[in-house]
Amino acid sequence: MDNQAIAEFILGWAQEARKLVQAGVDQDLGVKEKTGARDLVTVLDGELERFYRQKINQYFPHDRILGEEGQGDQAQSLKGAVWIIDPIDGTLNFVKQRAHYVTMLARYLDGVGQLGLIYGLDSGQSLLALAGEGVYLNGKALDLTKQKAMTESSLDQVLMSTEALPLDGDLGLYQLSKASLGLRIFGCAGLDVVHLALGRTGLYLNHLYPWDNAVALILADLCGFRVTDFKGQPLNLLDRQYVVMAYPKIHAQVLNYLKDRL
Repeated sequence: MDNQAIAEFILGWAQEARKLVQAGVDQDLGVKEKTGARDLVTVLDGELERFYRQKINQYFPHDRILGEEGQGDQAQSLKGAVWIIDPIDGTLNFVKQRAHYVTMLARYLDGVGQLGLIYGLDSGQSLLALAGEGVYLNGKALDLTKQKAMTESSLDQVLMSTEALPLDGDLGLYQLSKASLGLRIFGCAGLDVVHLALGRTGLYLNHLYPWDNAVALILADLCGFRVTDFKGQPLNLLDRQYVVMAYPKIHAQVLNYLKDRL
């Protein structure tokens, strides 16, 4: 099955997931803290992951899965076909605002991203990345002219975003943000990635898990931005890491800024 056909599957799954969320949004969400008051999980997070796992097992029975909520066997390597899924990204936004949250799915073959989807569970808007083919915004092929121009942008020409990293910490992110046009905090890694891929921002910094990075890495190859750790090394999609996502010139500026602060 080619990526276009698989994309039809996952778009349909995401649309069904949105209906599940809408049906349960006014019910008791069973909110629990994972690592603290800013890191929440709801019953719908688990329900959506189980839903995706059932669909993957039905249509791709030999594929393995790495999911945020661990609702089944977790892939321990990227060998073969592996799905990396985040059922609800931006759960704090979901709980407190009922807005600005997404679902993310990506499929990898032997460690190479094949396709990825970021889908707004509140808005129904989608950003689909097909490796070697293109990026599709709400089903329409994206003209990447703006992204090509962004490759020559410097930090003082763009907005940047971050979330979980302290601005007043040793990394000096407050000073870094002052060198940009301004700082934006979206509260949802998937939305940060969407804004970067669409050229609305030029830099995203955070401490991220594999399911936060999986779609971004596929988009990066298509849109021309870079995704590395804070030392400029490739990411390990099985670990949580400090991540720089930025267009090339900005990426180099940020790594140079960080090198004496790590």
